[in-house]
Amino acid sequence: MEEFIKPQRAATFGGALVAIGVGVLFLLVVAALWLSYILFQPVVLTAEHSVSVAKGETISSIADRLKDEGIIRSAHAFRLLVSLRYAGETMKAGDYTLSGSPTLAQTALLFMSGAPNSEFTITVIEGWTVADIARTLEDVGALSSRDFLAAAQEDYTGLFPFLPPQSRTQSLEGYLFPDTYRLFKKSAGRDMIERMLENFAEKYTADMVAETLAQKRDVHAIVTLASLLEREVQGDRDRRMVADIFYRRLEKGMPLQADSTINYITGKKDARARLTDLEIVSPYNTYRNKGLPSGPIGNPGLSSLQAALSPIKNPFWFFLTTPDGEVIYSKTFEEHVKNKLKYLKK
Repeated sequence: MEEFIKPQRAATFGGALVAIGVGVLFLLVVAALWLSYILFQPVVLTAEHSVSVAKGETISSIADRLKDEGIIRSAHAFRLLVSLRYAGETMKAGDYTLSGSPTLAQTALLFMSGAPNSEFTITVIEGWTVADIARTLEDVGALSSRDFLAAAQEDYTGLFPFLPPQSRTQSLEGYLFPDTYRLFKKSAGRDMIERMLENFAEKYTADMVAETLAQKRDVHAIVTLASLLEREVQGDRDRRMVADIFYRRLEKGMPLQADSTINYITGKKDARARLTDLEIVSPYNTYRNKGLPSGPIGNPGLSSLQAALSPIKNPFWFFLTTPDGEVIYSKTFEEHVKNKLKYLKK
């Protein structure tokens, strides 16, 4: 009896294995078809979708949002694909626009490679004011002028010890280093400002700090004078020459009489200040007040900062700049008046 039972049991067991094998194969085929559908079958987007990725936002968070908006079919598949294909990489912040029929792989590539249409390049010119920077950021569509100016009023002294105490309540004028910056649309104003302050900290080197201390000056005075040099004359040598003139005027108690400070008050771009503006009551009016203005009148570049630290000794007390950009120096006020009549009579 046992001889007949054993083969029957063996046949039953073998059949079960075949059934299990067929079932597993079926599941594998279904899984493969599902995975192929998820990964390679495009999602047809009937409308344009805009997705903003904030700085530091996680891939998991974005995957859930993409699934909720119908841009991808599976958040789990998106996370798995990104973790395998882009291991160790971070998602680029910015604004993304999706349309047409993207596959999951194409969507992942877009978010992991960045959104070219949302990235901006802005060049901050030497001498630009905080207001100039804010206006340009808004003009290129990077962020609103109001948001940037509001961020410029925040306190950064805890992060950047070189900032003077008055920057807490006044302005960061002078410390937003001129350079070319890349940023994403709708970046936070604070992020942009911190990058510019970090740049200043790098450019104003330890050697420059040591030289500042050796001259018994402070960084704020150097930056303020440099901002005047940036607006008054062009060229490294002339800036260093004028720096010496300004320092000697300060020591003598003479007013600096820098037209650039008057233009900072009025917002005008005139080469020379108008007589009617010279009487304006302001801590920035270097015709009425002796000494440096209360702060920088713009954001100076490296050349002007270095000029403020390395003046060239000279015998002159006055200077003017011709319409062609040439700097004319005078030893006396009488000579200066003659030069004004000669070079600026128009």
